[in-house]
Amino acid sequence: MSPAVAAPAGQEDIVDLQLRWHHQFQFAGYYAAVEKGFYKEEGLQVRLHAGDPEHQPVSEVLSGRAQYAEGNSEVLYQRLQGQPLVALAVIFQHSPSVLLTLKSSEISSVHDLIGKNVMLANSDEDADFLTMLLNEGISFSQLNIIPSSYQLDDLISGKVAAFNSYTTNEPYFLKLQNIAYNIIDPGSYRVDFYSDILFTSEAELRDHPKRVEALRRATLKGWRYAMDNPEEIIDLLITKYQVDKTRDHLRFEAAEMRKLIFPDLIEIGHMNPQRWQHMAETFVKAGLVSESNSLDGFIYNTNPSRLPGWVLPALFAALLLLAATGSITYYLHRFNRRMAHAQDTLRESERRFKALSEASYGGIVIHNKGLILECNQGLSDITGFSYQELVGMNGLGLIAPESLETVLGNIHSGYDHSYEVVGVRKDGSKYPLAIKGKNIVYKDYDARVIEFIDITERKVAEEQLRLAASVFTHAREGIMITDSSGNIVEINDTFSHITGYSRSEVLGKNPRLLKSDRQKKEFYTDMWASLLSKKHWYGELWNRRKNGELFAELMTISAVSDADGQTKNYVALFSDITLMKQYQQQLEHIVHYDTLTNLPNRVLLADRLLHAMSQSERRGQSVAVVYLDLDGFKAVNDAHGHEVGDKLLIMLSQRMNEALREGDTLSRIGGDEFVAVLGDLEMIQHCEPSLKRLLLAAASPVTVGRVTLQVSASIGVTLYPQDGADADQLMRHADQAMYVAKQMGKNRYHLFDVHHDESVKTQRESIEHIHRALDDDEFVLYYQPKVNMKTGAVIGAEALIRWQHPERGLVPPGDFLPIIEDHPISLDIGAWVIDTALSQMAEWLAMGLNIPVSVNVDALQLQQRDFAAKLSEALARHPEIKPCWLELEILETSALGDMADVSAIMHACREIGVSFALDDFGTGFSSLTYLKRLPADLLKIDLSFVKDMLEDPDDRAIVMGIIGLAAAFDRQVIAEGVETTAHGTQLLAMGCEQAQGYGIARPMPAAEIPAWVAQWKPDAAWNG
Repeated sequence: MSPAVAAPAGQEDIVDLQLRWHHQFQFAGYYAAVEKGFYKEEGLQVRLHAGDPEHQPVSEVLSGRAQYAEGNSEVLYQRLQGQPLVALAVIFQHSPSVLLTLKSSEISSVHDLIGKNVMLANSDEDADFLTMLLNEGISFSQLNIIPSSYQLDDLISGKVAAFNSYTTNEPYFLKLQNIAYNIIDPGSYRVDFYSDILFTSEAELRDHPKRVEALRRATLKGWRYAMDNPEEIIDLLITKYQVDKTRDHLRFEAAEMRKLIFPDLIEIGHMNPQRWQHMAETFVKAGLVSESNSLDGFIYNTNPSRLPGWVLPALFAALLLLAATGSITYYLHRFNRRMAHAQDTLRESERRFKALSEASYGGIVIHNKGLILECNQGLSDITGFSYQELVGMNGLGLIAPESLETVLGNIHSGYDHSYEVVGVRKDGSKYPLAIKGKNIVYKDYDARVIEFIDITERKVAEEQLRLAASVFTHAREGIMITDSSGNIVEINDTFSHITGYSRSEVLGKNPRLLKSDRQKKEFYTDMWASLLSKKHWYGELWNRRKNGELFAELMTISAVSDADGQTKNYVALFSDITLMKQYQQQLEHIVHYDTLTNLPNRVLLADRLLHAMSQSERRGQSVAVVYLDLDGFKAVNDAHGHEVGDKLLIMLSQRMNEALREGDTLSRIGGDEFVAVLGDLEMIQHCEPSLKRLLLAAASPVTVGRVTLQVSASIGVTLYPQDGADADQLMRHADQAMYVAKQMGKNRYHLFDVHHDESVKTQRESIEHIHRALDDDEFVLYYQPKVNMKTGAVIGAEALIRWQHPERGLVPPGDFLPIIEDHPISLDIGAWVIDTALSQMAEWLAMGLNIPVSVNVDALQLQQRDFAAKLSEALARHPEIKPCWLELEILETSALGDMADVSAIMHACREIGVSFALDDFGTGFSSLTYLKRLPADLLKIDLSFVKDMLEDPDDRAIVMGIIGLAAAFDRQVIAEGVETTAHGTQLLAMGCEQAQGYGIARPMPAAEIPAWVAQWKPDAAWNG
């Protein structure tokens, strides 16, 4: 046993009482019972034992080391587990257990805890928290539970986001340090448990019933004394029990405890059997116990039935009185008549009360010290509790915690005027409530009748009026009103907050004092033309604050006309969108620049190449498209890791960029591949110095940390307009020339020969081989499953073409699809893929397996004018396949022609029922343009971003940006390249649930799909 503090020794029974924790005001009643001699008066010598983790109430009583103890809801939990425990009295009518969070964390509700570190004790001690989570549909597995250290610094330091604590203790320390905090109270989530329960064992009650009764009586007497004399108990704790708390802290604890005990309204020790039953059923719902019917004998009976001592004398006296029966018969007859009349009068009075209360507007309740004695149907209608549930209930449970102090004060003072508080319904919802009470005598009780009026509708009406009255003053938008001449006549506070000008500084002035000179004169001319003709204008403009700072605003100006239609005023509403503009600029930078090297990416490269080609035509000069691939870079990555490889790319990018002329563009298009655009070339030979400088820059040694690295570059070059292809084809020609340079020995450049280059011959031969393969049925489709990581559902599969080459084996698409891009044979292969995928879907459907399939469609195939018609014919050949089960994926790197024509074709396909996805989103020519103008339902995040997002914050930012864009444009999103559990977990945290990748399944033959679907289960980490 832990060290004990005992009453003076004597002839009394010696018993041990185990406290839950160290000495503090929480156990004030026990100290009072010892020090004031209440236990001694009952013939008891009680030894109080302070608690610690090794000495807990239930275990001490069950072991026999203590006969009595004070515990919380774990007493009921252990009883339901079959332990022989008996509850003698309840000290706290409401539990002080809450979760504390720092206000700075912005965690204010139980739903904010998902995925956070939460400090708890254990399931039986923290059953109220577990029940609160279950009531809100949250499981413990969704939180990162950390065993309680009972050290508040863990919350302050940020080690945990939420900390299990008592309202009587930890908030004091936070207030002392001026740390703002939030309270997550189980009571606000329909969980209201008893706490600080005096209990004993069945053996103690069986063997020493009188001692049990005596200890309970003395303990409750001590608690009443402690509640009436808190300062005396505080002195006692400081001087005798050496508590480690200050006087102010103990006073705080005493004040908070009164709010939980209600000593002025509820008899200390009161226990409601229905409430115990409710707590037991809560344990069952929480899954902590299997049944709740183990309560017989758990609640101590303060009035056990026994034969009173006066019964025998009364029987003897009855015999004597029997002789006198005749003489009093007449008197009894008259007495019974009067009793019957009185009962009839009472019943009539109750009927009148019922009739009046049911006819009243609102709820009527009669209570005695909080205990509801009678109520009407109106109270049930308001609160959601039945009449049977309400009668016998503690009426204070119908009042929200934040209003209890007001209600208690008014009950104590007998206040009989109407006042407003916050009520709580059965479902936990809160509502505005008007209360009016009056003290009465009801059935010999000093009671109080209360009128409950739900004032929700009145409050809504008041709020609407208040909002209407304050919208001008408190609107988040700046508001400016001018007269018909444009002079300012009124502004609101937000106007001053945004512009920096006070009301007195702008009244009578023209709004041009805000002018920034960013807009031209024509801008304002068009604005006034719209105001005069249409009576309104809407748009963005830049203005200047009083301190000279520029800001962007989104403004709406409306003309206010009189009865004759003449403009009397102009009202301008505007919002400061400067931050949004800055964010837009950041997004545009992410879209147009490579996150690693900060060089232009493929999107910006395409724009600059088109611009250079246009300039070339006007000036009669040439443009060189330079495709550069680093030789030996993969070996660096393999030997030294990606981090060293990335640093090498950054340094080489800087060197190569410096090697170019001003006005030239160097772009990184992925991995170790770069494209440069060299403009304003008078002669072909003028690009050679730049090419040599690029080779020298790429081949110069680079020191990364302690490692010196050296690579080289292979460069392919094509010249426009000598090579008369379009921009996309120019890059392909340069790419082909680069491969020739590699084959010739690397570290050199090769000029693409439009007429005689060997690569053209190679491509022609390859196309012939592909044509033969199509005729010989050598192509097959593999399928890669797509899943919802959160639900585990298989949502479809992507069809991926493979070449089953008779000599080379299974050839991946990257080895032959680029060769046929923009070639007519690609149309034949595209049609074959769609038809084969539909046939396979039909085969699966016949097996009882319905798997939607997505098919990749290149730009040339999509832009065929009869594409929608041919697609419809293909679907008609498979009538069992619904069009909505087919999805077409457009490579976001595709260079689409007339956007209006493409959009029209896609809309025609959508009318059939086929949907679209943008594949490899974020890597192509015009992400935002495609997203805005093409009717695609789904964005596919490119695997190059997903693959490295766990280590690379830039890739992670891009993934977050794409998910945000999908949400902003109301599109679905799916991630490619999910290779590990960690990838899936990160994507789920970002809000992306759909995914595919090697971490889920590799592409597989169609025959393997059914078996894979049957055994597929998502990673357990994703289910959490």
